[in-house]
Amino acid sequence: MKVNEVVIIFFLLFASMGVFSQDRADYPELLVTPRASERLKIESESEGRKPWNFQWAITVSAMTTLVAGLMQEEDPSKDPEGNSGKAGILIGGGWLAVNAFMVYGVRGYKSAYQKVSPMPASSTRDALTRERLAEEEINRLGRLARTMKWLSFATNGLASIQLLSNAKADTTSEVVDMLAIGASLFPLLFTSHWEDVAHEQQQYKKKIFGPVASSMLLPVTVGERTRLVPGIGLTASF
Repeated sequence: MKVNEVVIIFFLLFASMGVFSQDRADYPELLVTPRASERLKIESESEGRKPWNFQWAITVSAMTTLVAGLMQEEDPSKDPEGNSGKAGILIGGGWLAVNAFMVYGVRGYKSAYQKVSPMPASSTRDALTRERLAEEEINRLGRLARTMKWLSFATNGLASIQLLSNAKADTTSEVVDMLAIGASLFPLLFTSHWEDVAHEQQQYKKKIFGPVASSMLLPVTVGERTRLVPGIGLTASF
């Protein structure tokens, strides 16, 4: 086999590697494992198995605020009408109701999968559309979870501070109110499952963008002449 024929074979090989890598870069949604639609199905099937575990950090914060409101002993000089305890009961009980509604009423992953699953996936275009919409649903739930945790922190934190500022000195109320303030930080310290799933799915997708091989012509100087010879280049993006 002549040298020119060998060069042509290697050039075609490198070119095919470049085309394959380009496909990988163009459609990572179709190559990620599990796909976004598959992840929605997995999560929808396990969504109702541990309802008490949904947004548990918010639940703990809300329950502590509720208990603090129920146990509140107001200082008459600071809160003559005795309304500070009612605020704790309202906010803490409200967040428990919101969490219960999200678990038993909304069923985020199940609802999202019911939107995506009927969509066709026979062609590349249809499959890509389906996966991108499934990914949007996963990210939407992740954003909703982040919004909920910040709202929980703000409302439970402010309610707990108000309880503490109006509590009678040297009583159990002061201790419980301080515990409620500490518990209001839980949603910021611990991520929820919706956030974890959205983050994990993005990480899986990023791994598709590994080192990408592509063919190129490289200048090589032989003596006084410079020639272009086929070569291979590696690029990596993260």
